[in-house]
Amino acid sequence: MAEVDARTRAEVDAGEGTESSTRWREIARRYAGMAGAFFVLALVVHVPGYFHQLYDPDEATIADQAITLQHGGRLYIDAIDRKPPLPTYLYHAMFALFGNVDLRPVHLLAALLLAVAACAVAADVSLRTRAERAWAGVLMITAAVAFLPDAGQAANYAHFALAPGAMAMVLARRRSTRSAALAGLALAGAVLCRQTWLIGLLPAGIAVARSRRWKHLGWMFGGFLVGIGLVVVWLPTADVWHWVFVSNQGFLLTAPNWSMVSVSFFGGLVLLVGLHLPLLVPVALRVRAAGSLRRALQVDRDLWVWWATATIAWISGFRFFAHYWIQSLPPLVLLATPVVARLAGRPRTWIISLLVVVTVAAVVAGFTPGTFRTLPDTTPLAKYVAAHTRPDQPILVWGNLPEAQWESDRPLGGALVHSDFVTGVSGNRTSDPNTVPAITPGAYAAVLRSVYTHPPQLVLDTSTADLRAYGGQYFDGKYPLSVFPQLKYFVDTYYTPAARVNGVTIYRLRQEYSGNSGAGS
Repeated sequence: MAEVDARTRAEVDAGEGTESSTRWREIARRYAGMAGAFFVLALVVHVPGYFHQLYDPDEATIADQAITLQHGGRLYIDAIDRKPPLPTYLYHAMFALFGNVDLRPVHLLAALLLAVAACAVAADVSLRTRAERAWAGVLMITAAVAFLPDAGQAANYAHFALAPGAMAMVLARRRSTRSAALAGLALAGAVLCRQTWLIGLLPAGIAVARSRRWKHLGWMFGGFLVGIGLVVVWLPTADVWHWVFVSNQGFLLTAPNWSMVSVSFFGGLVLLVGLHLPLLVPVALRVRAAGSLRRALQVDRDLWVWWATATIAWISGFRFFAHYWIQSLPPLVLLATPVVARLAGRPRTWIISLLVVVTVAAVVAGFTPGTFRTLPDTTPLAKYVAAHTRPDQPILVWGNLPEAQWESDRPLGGALVHSDFVTGVSGNRTSDPNTVPAITPGAYAAVLRSVYTHPPQLVLDTSTADLRAYGGQYFDGKYPLSVFPQLKYFVDTYYTPAARVNGVTIYRLRQEYSGNSGAGS
């Protein structure tokens, strides 16, 4: 079998001229069973997500945008986040398919895409034996859930980027014009799920250039530009370009709170290293077998650069969220697989045991996500909204509580998925008046344009409750509506206080307002 797979690699490396439909059918038959096993395993490790819905606030922000699209809204105009568009459209498609905003089908989709990522890494031409290919898929699937539940079981931007990112990595290592172009196209897909994959252009270029056919670089960049260009042209050009690619300077450059950064970095690093020992130990053994790190880097240089750039993406912004680490998994898997496949005796037993323990623990933890991260109870708010609005009437949530918008199943009022874009609140940053200058360019204008054009039926002001940095007085580091006089004037003029639910003040639109309602134009 090793000789057969080595011959398969040689055939693929030879380029398009030797490809034939007969050979590809033979390869498909040979690995169909393995691919099926990957899909089964991916579905099994995501079982908690079929019983539990919301794991992470990012899921709610994506869902809020998809709900707005369902009511005729436009992405980056009526539903705005500083994130790429593809996950929102995937959510939108699942909501339309199932006729509700249940997140469990989205978790199922994430599991299927994880299986695709496993098939991609298993197809890498440098894996010569069937055992190595099997290990690559298994390591990919188990590593992707080896997090706390808010990262391991969620379906957010990083998870959707994993499959096209892994495909780009593997295709770039092939030695044909078509593979180079497809690698660029796949990398564009990853970037359109999560921007940090943009840094993958460097390792992808290194991989493509290994064949010293420099025209392949042109095909790769061409495929990438085509993929990005199609989406930018399809969506409102200025808006998608602004929000996805040029409005993140405040997110990246705002001065961090270094004590918070230190705790986040060391705590996150210890957790990630501990949960991913089945990958990191074999990588360390690979370096040891090479005799030095320098010699190890000379083999599969592109994979080491993929890992280095993914680590930079995890560090950027000094937030160190666990799901940022997902971008590191494909290169780690490909670096670790040959070592794991060749282990024997006690070392092999230890690695398998460690892999099983970590995976089972992560899956079990997925059934009780509240043990590790408590999300606010927004059910009382959602019940109030349902009783006092129609499904097509937008609501504005002032603060950072996208869960309330999702559970209410109402389109966004004020366009933004949360108010952090206009207050400057961000992870590992102190919440005080100094954050306001870090406002995302165009964010406040987008809010005002939205509320005057499509006034929300209700305004939910979370600054009167103790919720995510918005409660209390401004000079204590909090953000009441009065911090933004134009928005405060709009609410005072056209709304009346209606209720207070769990500390959140709810304002109702007065009947005499003459503006239009609805999410779209």
